[in-house]
Amino acid sequence: MNIKKTLTIIALLLFLLIFSTITSADISVQPIEISINMNNDFINGNTSKKITITNNNDYNFNVTWYKEHPNSIRPNRTNISDLSWIDVEPKWIIIPPKEKGEFYIYLNIPNVDENLHNAEGVELKGIIYGGRDSDTSVPVEEAFNWEHGIITKGASLESETTAATLGSVGKRVFNPMSNLDFLSVPIAKYIENNLDFGKNASDPLKIFSVNYFIKDKEGNFLNEKTDKSIWIKWMDLRCHNEANAIKTPTGYIPEYENLKNLFSNVLNKDYSKEDYKNQFTIRIPENLSKIERIIDIYKNKIPNTPDILFKLLEEQKQRLQDYKDKYGDYISPFDLKE
Repeated sequence: MNIKKTLTIIALLLFLLIFSTITSADISVQPIEISINMNNDFINGNTSKKITITNNNDYNFNVTWYKEHPNSIRPNRTNISDLSWIDVEPKWIIIPPKEKGEFYIYLNIPNVDENLHNAEGVELKGIIYGGRDSDTSVPVEEAFNWEHGIITKGASLESETTAATLGSVGKRVFNPMSNLDFLSVPIAKYIENNLDFGKNASDPLKIFSVNYFIKDKEGNFLNEKTDKSIWIKWMDLRCHNEANAIKTPTGYIPEYENLKNLFSNVLNKDYSKEDYKNQFTIRIPENLSKIERIIDIYKNKIPNTPDILFKLLEEQKQRLQDYKDKYGDYISPFDLKE
């Protein structure tokens, strides 16, 4: 995976910003900014960078103490988060008056997988597709199988525009796999390539969809920002066959008990049955409307679309209609648990 990000550690935050707030201190820090490139440095474990501090004061300067007590330097003015994931070497640094001191700063990120730097790579278990959707999809759902996931989760992806984009806000934009701007082949060929990839896999990955932007009828978000960590945890459990799921016409959704335990253990937060019901209610009319939009796009705008796309979307349409006839337009997940 080509991670095109640069994790930047600002020495200004860690040292210069802290030290400059001490009116009696005269300290200079070099370099002002340290960058750790995720493509090279971090992936290869090269996260150590040298820092030089010049103490122009008439007294010793204890660098380590300030690193361990960042908030004591700026009381009531800022909240510098826990810096325990940043280590220094040597551990204890005192710079005498009018002298320079050198040390190394490096990342010690908690919970990093032991195979992070494994040259042979690691086994993948799942793929996640997600878009901005205010009224249709549940927060997290697992596809029935590889083909169902590629077609109904990836190739059918829509995302609503925001204030950060040009044009009106809330307009649905067709964006298969959330990757349309980066395709180097026609959409139909891209979908066909994805389908073929799964056919050739001895153990195809699970495919999930996520939606962090579902709202209620009053326009209030039903997810909190931290909830996404729970959806990720549930997907991980599913990939290792450690969580049950409820079958719906569009895929598998979490059971309430699994989510309740995750919210408690991970976020130390109560998760009510009402929240679960509101988030995971199957919205039949909205799902049917989406299928009609997607079929229309592929029939009229995407030449050479694989026939299986229409087949799977028609099958999902029929399942939705069957569930509607049995349960109504809006189906509580509690009514679906077998």
